[in-house]
Amino acid sequence: MPFSCRTLLTLFAIVTVSTVFAKDRSDTTVKRSIILPAHNYFESVNKIRKIQEGIRAIRADSTAYGVHLIIDGVKNAFAISKIDRLMSYNEMEFMSLEELIDNGKLSPREKQLGLEVNKMIFQNRILPAKRDVESLFKGVPNTVFVRRMRLMMHSDDDNRQIMTLLTSLLSEQPQLLSLNILQAELYFRHKRYLEAIKYCNKATEIWPAYAYAYNLKGRCEGILEQYDQEVEDEGKAITYFRNYPDAHYYKASAYESLDKYQLAITDYRVVSQMVPDYEYTNYGLARCYKLLDKRDSALYYSNLYIAQDPNDGDGYDLKGDIYYNNDDYPAALECYSQAIKLQPEKAINYEDRGNAYFYSKNIDTALLDFKKASELDKKNSYSLKRAGDCYYEKKDYLNAILYHQKALKVDPKYKEALMGIDYCYDALGEHQLAVEICKKALAIDSTYSNALGDLGWEYYCTGHFDDCIKYSYMCLKYDETATYAMFNIALATLRKGDFEASKELYQHFLALSREKNYEMTGGAVTDLRDLIKAQIETEHAKSIIKEVFEENP
Repeated sequence: MPFSCRTLLTLFAIVTVSTVFAKDRSDTTVKRSIILPAHNYFESVNKIRKIQEGIRAIRADSTAYGVHLIIDGVKNAFAISKIDRLMSYNEMEFMSLEELIDNGKLSPREKQLGLEVNKMIFQNRILPAKRDVESLFKGVPNTVFVRRMRLMMHSDDDNRQIMTLLTSLLSEQPQLLSLNILQAELYFRHKRYLEAIKYCNKATEIWPAYAYAYNLKGRCEGILEQYDQEVEDEGKAITYFRNYPDAHYYKASAYESLDKYQLAITDYRVVSQMVPDYEYTNYGLARCYKLLDKRDSALYYSNLYIAQDPNDGDGYDLKGDIYYNNDDYPAALECYSQAIKLQPEKAINYEDRGNAYFYSKNIDTALLDFKKASELDKKNSYSLKRAGDCYYEKKDYLNAILYHQKALKVDPKYKEALMGIDYCYDALGEHQLAVEICKKALAIDSTYSNALGDLGWEYYCTGHFDDCIKYSYMCLKYDETATYAMFNIALATLRKGDFEASKELYQHFLALSREKNYEMTGGAVTDLRDLIKAQIETEHAKSIIKEVFEENP
């Protein structure tokens, strides 16, 4: 039976100053968080007494009187706090049917059914078996009230019979709010988010102040990556219920997905102030501060999250990311290892630790982690590509090509894996094969600067100097910091025999790089020294090294 325990919790939350449900990350549905203004404290005490008296009356077999007390207490709560704006289908329909039982407009048999349901809910301390629930409906006329009661009792069954019953009721009562929001919830449960949005819209047409429907709609839009719309709808939910932690949380998540981290932090902080133990908020704050490169704040909130849930490996993985982003690989490795200990079957933990090992120059151990990640997640093209990178670092180019090809088999448009193959062919001296690989990468993304720059280099290596210059300039169009492309232009110009133009280009690009503080690796001088070794443009190469770079040839 779907509603008995949840409804009881909701009723008590309504009449308590700060009762909340923390978000459970393992649950795909959001636990509703309810906050009442502190100035309602004394009224809340009176209301909780009335509801408690109602439950005690039902347990003493004064069921009709108990229902009346509960309805009276909840109505007062709604009038003062507007908490009904947060109610999901189960709570809304339960209270609606309770009101019908109490108002004297039902037939005797319908009212008897309603009272029996209340007894089953409040007199049983555990959920009744489904067969006991269904026995209540035997021999009862199939009225709208009875069908609504039956639908509510079975709404979590999630089967075709429930959908048929709901469709039938909606055709008879299309303006009944609870039925429309149930349809939205069922579509959400089945991951049919566009249909869920449609019924959320119907619900808000019926009741424009229905904050829960805006929140549910926003969650659908977030899953569909319609983040701007999610921000708007969660904002509407907040408009109609200001202290709505779930709406603030999902608004923050949408801002984070839009890379608006400071705005996300603002809403995450609102959630944290209202509900200090809203678990995922500290995680979100840590992520945002990490992405803003504010290490101390990121570590502070990641530690808070770990303290809240020390058994969740995600907290340690995030903390490891913070250290990793600051090149503190030993600390990152410690965190990633703890994440693996807690979540040994989660591929990304091995993937992240593999990256930390890789940049710690522990290539063999990194390779083991990337292979483990790819075993755990067969669709993980990234880990296969990174295993290829490890083999490249080991100068095992054939295995590197093999793993990059495996990554491409999983994701044929993985342009970075193609470039991994390009690097291997270049190292093997297979420059014409490298040209073809670069062209394949550009067929995927014609603006891919790495492929344009490397294609320019491969054309240089095959003696096509004009093509080298052409593609190097194209690389700079999309990445003005690509100093290797700059000096390839100058180098190819020298190979074409135009020393003066080449020297001017070297001087220009060197000055530009220093002015803009672009990273330079020393490859430009190395390429010139390679010409000297090969006895090509020897004197000109020496002159450029000495006069432009101010180094000994």
